[in-house]
Amino acid sequence: MIYVVFLRGINVSGKHKIIMKDFVDILLENPKLSVVKSYIQSGNFVVESSLQETKEVSDLFSEIILKEYKYDIKAFAYTLNEFKNIYDDYPFNIREKNDYVTFLSSVPDEEQVNNVNNGADALILKNDVIYIQYATKYSDSKLNNNYFEKQLKVTATTRNIKTVSKLMKIAEK
Repeated sequence: MIYVVFLRGINVSGKHKIIMKDFVDILLENPKLSVVKSYIQSGNFVVESSLQETKEVSDLFSEIILKEYKYDIKAFAYTLNEFKNIYDDYPFNIREKNDYVTFLSSVPDEEQVNNVNNGADALILKNDVIYIQYATKYSDSKLNNNYFEKQLKVTATTRNIKTVSKLMKIAEK
């Protein structure tokens, strides 16, 4: 089965440094993974696995990182079909530099979501995904992973729509 996997907080500001080429080699040593492709250095993967559940895939990535690097990192895994639906459901007219998808570890409480002060940024929650179109740019907004984690009591990782699109193309090959 094909999965798209994201890692939270890898190679950000020199923290939790992992060289992707080396990590791909480590992953390929695992018999449960037959194909591993990484995209840029921030922890984006397309993998083929004998595992049948997304939780098994995300747990496998987290366990390997803990064993090899001693980092406690959350991995998010989606089947190709789930990821395609997330990508296809992007609700805004894409302006690329302003368009992002935040992946959440669980579906947040609706009341907590209603308390998010998004200012001029547009956001729509769908299950465990937040679609965001920033009024200016990501770095100008308070709507980032730390904010969502604090407000919604979940783990979050965010990717721009260009990365999501590229991963979709890699996964569909």
